[in-house]
Amino acid sequence: MKKILVLTFFALISGLCAALPSEGFPSLKPEEISGGLMEAALFFSDVSPQSQQGRLVLEEYAGLSKEVSSPSYMSLSERERGEAILTLMYEKVLDRYSLKQSSIEVMFREGTYNCVSSSVLYACLALDAGLTVFPQMTTDHAFCTILAEGKKFDVETTNPYGFNPGEKKYASADSNRYAVVPARVYSQRKECSVYMLVSLIAQNRASVFLEQKNYEAPVTLMLNRYAYVRANGSNSEVQSAFDGFLTACNNYALEQQRRGEYEKALVWLSLCRETDSSYWNGTMQSAYDSITNNRIAGLLNSGNWQEAQKFLDEFSKNLSDSALAKFRGYVYQKYVEQTAYSLTPDQALLFLGKQNSNPLSKQKDAASLIASLTEYMWSQKILAAENTGDHLSAVALADEALKVLPSSSYIKKIRQTCLDNYAVTVHNRFADLANSGRYEEALAVLDEGLSFHPSSATLKRDRQTLIRMMSH
Repeated sequence: MKKILVLTFFALISGLCAALPSEGFPSLKPEEISGGLMEAALFFSDVSPQSQQGRLVLEEYAGLSKEVSSPSYMSLSERERGEAILTLMYEKVLDRYSLKQSSIEVMFREGTYNCVSSSVLYACLALDAGLTVFPQMTTDHAFCTILAEGKKFDVETTNPYGFNPGEKKYASADSNRYAVVPARVYSQRKECSVYMLVSLIAQNRASVFLEQKNYEAPVTLMLNRYAYVRANGSNSEVQSAFDGFLTACNNYALEQQRRGEYEKALVWLSLCRETDSSYWNGTMQSAYDSITNNRIAGLLNSGNWQEAQKFLDEFSKNLSDSALAKFRGYVYQKYVEQTAYSLTPDQALLFLGKQNSNPLSKQKDAASLIASLTEYMWSQKILAAENTGDHLSAVALADEALKVLPSSSYIKKIRQTCLDNYAVTVHNRFADLANSGRYEEALAVLDEGLSFHPSSATLKRDRQTLIRMMSH
């Protein structure tokens, strides 16, 4: 039987029994996120708002919030207020850009930030200052837009001169130097809620974990992100967060497979489905089917169909119908193949004949395998007789085989070879008799030979030669 192909499966970022084991797996129960936006931002930064680090951040943020909502700020126009908030952030908090630094706590402690952490801080302060904020997302960037005097202004928070990008500004009040932040082409920009913006901290941190080959942490991060967005975001945002969570679950399972822990991968996927039926989609189903296929393929390619059957029985519950039928066929074929080869040709033919009662034998590949094995076993019987020199018995066996396999060109070819070898034997006997002058006996030998092989050109030619010899 041909080797079973091992499937590969890539991703971006039901249970087996009544109660599946959860020990050793990421939790599938989301944590409760309480408090305001900054508390949620801390939570997604893996810092408890009640911890010492969390309290320090909240105290520093409270000071900034008090300043931007003070009478001096509130007396400014909305546009002036929006620009002043960005300036304040760079005076008091932001110091150095770092692409992957999404943590709010690290931003306040070290001054390092990226587009997400700086946009979250700006959005929170702008809301505290009474401004209308429209967070913006692209495939790899985040920024803010505010409404001021009836007009919308973009705010590129990763640059101290990023209010209304493209506008020329003084770089220093003591010089005549200007700074211009180029107006970016925000490809496929999409407006989102401030809750979605805050949740991007979790998404970014999950991406960093994936780069570090840590596939467990993203599950918890994306689950908590989903729960938070589900409680606060729009329907499309909830779906996006949910898809991200399922992708993290899927990636975790695939990593177990890469480590060779097939059972653990399937138990994890089953645990997801058992926990909540919505934690299962087409991607999860494909992963489950693929992982099962790869484990069964490995076992079958090493000749261990019994272990493959045991594995399939254990993990069949969550397989798709098509995958289950296919894998049963794989195991059945290996069973038939190994059993047949372990028997004598006669025993094997008896065994193969009994397979007609098995529904799996009707599958195309199984039927082809059984036919091939049947042909092989008959050929072994025929050749065994042929090798003893009993050519006519070999021909008789070939005729018997052709009743079972009437279209077998291989058996027909063997039969012809046996007949031709028989003709050679008859020719040799004829030659010995004719050379001894025993013409009548030679003629009888040729006639008998032609009765079994009437189309033999050799025997026909021999008879013609003998008749000429007898006429002289």
